Amino acid sequence: MATALDLYMPYDTGAGANVTEDGWRRFAKHWRGDGVIRNYGSEMAVFGDSSGMQVKVPTGECWIQGAWGQITSTKILPIAAAHATLARRDLVVARNDFINNRIEVDVKTGTPAASPTYPTLTQNTSMWEIQLGKVQVAAAASGIAAGNVQALQTFVDGSCSYSVDLAFQSIPDNAPTRVDWDLELFPSSAVDRTGTNGLNAFTLRRAGQWLFVASVEWNVSTVGLRAAWVARTADGSSSGNRLGFSSIAPNVSGAKTIQNITATERFTANEEVALYVHQTSGGGLSLTKDFTSTRIQIYWLGP
Repeated sequence: MATALDLYMPYDTGAGANVTEDGWRRFAKHWRGDGVIRNYGSEMAVFGDSSGMQVKVPTGECWIQGAWGQITSTKILPIAAAHATLARRDLVVARNDFINNRIEVDVKTGTPAASPTYPTLTQNTSMWEIQLGKVQVAAAASGIAAGNVQALQTFVDGSCSYSVDLAFQSIPDNAPTRVDWDLELFPSSAVDRTGTNGLNAFTLRRAGQWLFVASVEWNVSTVGLRAAWVARTADGSSSGNRLGFSSIAPNVSGAKTIQNITATERFTANEEVALYVHQTSGGGLSLTKDFTSTRIQIYWLGP
């Protein structure tokens, strides 16, 4: 005999016809990840402009727990007065307020301290917040300049991209080494650079299926082999958790050697991954200075 599920919706009649706000969130939140929707308006990229103790949130659209919101004209948010002698860190958020039934933007004020930290997001049955940006409030500050504000939105796709800088990295012979990702081409608060000096690993802040697409360009050498792979770092091993692997011989014509690596895997929140490279040229060999070649792109595919 057929047995109905405990909950189901929406339908024209029957138990599934009484769709409440809570019921809507139960299923609509699965349509896409929470965050700012890319390429609409100015993507809610919060900024400061030295116009006083305030920040501004420009146009854009967002999706938070099954509800959609839009800013059509810039919103001005006040920043609390600075402490006389201690710095502070504030967080700019977009919030789905389930109690007052609206999506809003706000500033979460941090605590002044010798080593201040940012407030945490609230995500519970009363409200659900996503990050839009970070504000550094100096001691005795009288205004918020552009350099005091970092737009670091949570995007619905969670994607980001990084590259190497002109001070290219030298990879030792026959020693698996993590790539240092010095340049942030476009960020996402769903992915944090972590590891040594906060450069050579990524911590994934969102659970689900992730895709990694990387390319590595080696400087000229015709000796040995080149290898590159994406790996989990939880066990401390460079090879125990390989998710994608490429091994090739160098370009014998004397041109630079390029490798492409693609990997996809499911992660829980706050797991860490890194891109490792390995070469056997007999000496140190550098990655290219050309940031268009050595780069990594990371995409959240879904829960």
